[in-house]
Amino acid sequence: MENKKKEFSPVKLLVIIAIASLFLQFGIGMQRTIYNNFINEELHIEAQSFGVIESIREVPGLLTIVLAAGLAMFTESVAMSLCILLLALGLVLYGQATGFASLIVATLVYSVGFHMYLPVQSSMVLRLSNPGEKGRRLGEMESIRALGGFLAMGFVVLTAKYLNYRMMFMVTALIAVVGAGVMMLIPREQGSINRRKIIFKKKYWLYYILVFLGGSRMHIYQAFATFALVNIFNIPVRDMALLLGVSNLFAMLTRPIIGRIIDQFGERKALTINYICVIFIFLGYAYLKYLPLIYLIYILDNASMGVSMAISTFLDKIALREDVPSSLAMGSTVQHIAGVAVPTLGGLIWQTFGYQYTFIAGAVVAVFSLLATQKIDAECRAVEAERAAV
Repeated sequence: MENKKKEFSPVKLLVIIAIASLFLQFGIGMQRTIYNNFINEELHIEAQSFGVIESIREVPGLLTIVLAAGLAMFTESVAMSLCILLLALGLVLYGQATGFASLIVATLVYSVGFHMYLPVQSSMVLRLSNPGEKGRRLGEMESIRALGGFLAMGFVVLTAKYLNYRMMFMVTALIAVVGAGVMMLIPREQGSINRRKIIFKKKYWLYYILVFLGGSRMHIYQAFATFALVNIFNIPVRDMALLLGVSNLFAMLTRPIIGRIIDQFGERKALTINYICVIFIFLGYAYLKYLPLIYLIYILDNASMGVSMAISTFLDKIALREDVPSSLAMGSTVQHIAGVAVPTLGGLIWQTFGYQYTFIAGAVVAVFSLLATQKIDAECRAVEAERAAV
């Protein structure tokens, strides 16, 4: 009798990835919820030092293409498991941090796991998805990401009276480890081993510009929006958790819709609407004083982050199939060139001129992103014409 190795359908593989991602995103959501209050209340980190730490957090992202080469010997599923384990170790180290130096160590370990996981996941999801549904599949993964964050906020709300920040980090690390075990359920034969090369091709120039500008916008939001709520508006951890919970619930419901919009109407239209909204969102952070309105734009800001998956689907349209995994890794590296510079620069602007100017700078970045977005359709047509001529 012929021995047949057990294989999963692409849909089942996507379900396994989604479940593993849920555990991972729970860990990320916990870190995001309590981190600012933790460093503010226990470690007393100031704005400029905070900006430096945030820049250091992005160094692994800057080195994504180099780190990806180190995972080339592993299948995608094994690589993703290793990334989750690194992230869990980082959470443990956060729970042990006592000052600036130990916080940097924890941040670096956590960041390597986080930044290496996302390009590998995106590559695997794009590979397993059928044409015409790639945006929807990425949207579903983004929804799972938001769900993990939502569950983390709920955990903080329910346990804030009983667990201190350090205990929360430790519990979260254990939960994240479960996600690594789930990823190992994928048969190794079904995991693609990508011998990742360093790819930086001139013909993908617009993708690189979009990810650079998108990274600048994302890091202003990630580094300073939550910090402003805690530092300027003095929001306690329970209220912050509730806000992030509502924000993630809204994102969870809207991300699949955003994915379908990208599939139906195209990347240019989706990103155009997004960046127009982002301009007003950042100006809202700068000038609004009424807290309920600040909460509203924060929720909208988090939801709009999901539109960035259109940049990945744009790459999938213009790149050679064999270039996609390495180009996603290179895109992460390009994105984090901004990630290293923006938090430090933003913290310096905050410290020197006031927090409003950090968000005004973000609005300017959104304007440049809007202009670059208008070239997407022309670039897609040029690639289609080139392929038709071959």
